[in-house]
Amino acid sequence: MRLPQPKGVFDDLFQLLLHCWELDADERPSFMELATSLQNMFLNAKEHISFQDCLNYQYAKFDPSAEDQ
Repeated sequence: MRLPQPKGVFDDLFQLLLHCWELDADERPSFMELATSLQNMFLNAKEHISFQDCLNYQYAKFDPSAEDQ
């Protein structure tokens, strides 16, 4: 089972994530391929992640003592 496409993550970035999660390690991109893909996305100057839905997001408080239970 794979993580569903997170809200705000556009298709091109999600497709790259899926490629990284291939079951067969030989099918996954090498570090250089991954770096090149990310650099190309960055240079493309296109939006890949939208934080629009996160503007009013309320994070839950972290309780470190809960980790021990």
